[in-house]
Amino acid sequence: MKWEEVKLGNHVDFASGPAFKSKDFTDNPKDIPLIKGENIGIGCILWEKSKYYPEAEAKYYQSAFLELNDIVLAMDRPWIEAGLKFGWIKENDPPSLLVQRVARLRGVNGLSQTFLRYIVSSSDFAIYLKNIQGGVGVPHISGGQIKAFSFSLPPLPTQQKIASILSAYDDLIENNLKRIRLLEEAAQHLYREWFVRFRFPGWEEVEVVDGLPVGWERKALGKICTEISSGGTPDRGNPLYWASPEIQWVKTKELRDDFVFECEERISKEGLENSSAKIFPEGTILMAIYASPTLGRLGILTNEACFNQAMVGFKIDRNQTSTEFLYYKLLEERLPLNNMAIGAAQQNINVKKVKEYEVILPSLDLINTFSRITSPFFSQRRALGGQNQKLKEARDILLPRLMNQTIVV
Repeated sequence: MKWEEVKLGNHVDFASGPAFKSKDFTDNPKDIPLIKGENIGIGCILWEKSKYYPEAEAKYYQSAFLELNDIVLAMDRPWIEAGLKFGWIKENDPPSLLVQRVARLRGVNGLSQTFLRYIVSSSDFAIYLKNIQGGVGVPHISGGQIKAFSFSLPPLPTQQKIASILSAYDDLIENNLKRIRLLEEAAQHLYREWFVRFRFPGWEEVEVVDGLPVGWERKALGKICTEISSGGTPDRGNPLYWASPEIQWVKTKELRDDFVFECEERISKEGLENSSAKIFPEGTILMAIYASPTLGRLGILTNEACFNQAMVGFKIDRNQTSTEFLYYKLLEERLPLNNMAIGAAQQNINVKKVKEYEVILPSLDLINTFSRITSPFFSQRRALGGQNQKLKEARDILLPRLMNQTIVV
């Protein structure tokens, strides 16, 4: 059997959720999470950003409950700089409700659900939606536009083979992500136990004065780093600054409270020399200082790089602190740091205030002990993240080639 050119609408069961009233939303994780545009990421559902609907009322909306492998797609602001906002329901995800202006897709009439997922994640589908989204204030798409997408549908056995190949990559990525989460939880738990609850080794014998163990002190971030400074953006109008890129250049969207691997853009030496961008070394901690949703988000450089003016870089003073400790200290202080943001059009945190911001600093011996325990966790997270980077690149190279029959299955 040959591949057939079809419309998506003829091969999906399409639905959008009801218009729940926002006054009924809760923040209680014991209630039923809602799948809204704001908690759909790029190829994932951001459960930590969920709003909830009272469990007692949810029983009246049985048709809005999502099922295993259902694909969800944001219909308002479907495309952001990072890519297309879609996700799918996985095996251990909680029962959840579909909300208005979110599309739910299920494959029918000979379309495999897993193959449908790779259609939705393809660059062809993303570019199609990006080019047709309308609206001035809030870019949006309609159900009719989604269903009008054309694609080549192979016979079901071929769909299953393609899905099996691509799923192998996704399964490895998902397993690595689970391991990364476990490592992160272990390190965070130790940090909170030692430096928030003050249950560090030998705490019973340490005297507490003015609320702090003896030997601990309050110090400005600028005093525990050799440098804290923001970056810069070379002139976009000068092709010399971007034409022969050699130096990695990080943007705030690439900060995800994790290691920063390969950057989307690079700049030339001329661009570096003729802008306020600076090269920072491997191990530098980056923090976004401009605008929600990235404000306060962190990253750790795995290679030397420069970055834009919407973030600051922290060069560690090893005689004062460590990468592992400062990373978790900045996570702990995220809310108060974000509350320092000013500006009406685009809120930002002043770099001078970041330098002056005081944190509680334990003794260097205790910091070094914490780092000796947690640095293997960081190394494993970095290795697993690097593997995932390569797996995603390999999958994303294969995906269009399998879909357009460049590679015959």
